[in-house]
Amino acid sequence: ADAASGLSCQGWTNYEEPLQDVLSEFSRHQSMGGGVRPQQQQRHVLLITDGVPTHGDPTARQQLRRAQDLGVVVHSVYLGWPRTFPESLCAISETTKGSQFAAFYQPAPRGSINRG
Repeated sequence: ADAASGLSCQGWTNYEEPLQDVLSEFSRHQSMGGGVRPQQQQRHVLLITDGVPTHGDPTARQQLRRAQDLGVVVHSVYLGWPRTFPESLCAISETTKGSQFAAFYQPAPRGSINRG
């Protein structure tokens, strides 16, 4: 607990890159199966983040188009503070018909942590 109280965020959040990676895996898997995807097969991604995008395309436009083409649903989980769900994360889930989840926290002011 003492070590964690001295940590700080550095602001390196990128939605675009992890989506690109997972969609490439879905594409590779689809091409190995002859390119045919049964309609009943479900493809879901869980995008977990603790921040708003600071790098890459915050809307992940290309990845959203690709997800829709592949039939991938992106569900998003936001763990953060303040109590606002990032708009771009909301748009990613809504565009792909995914769900949104959030867990908000309120950090204790420095020096107010009870260590006894």
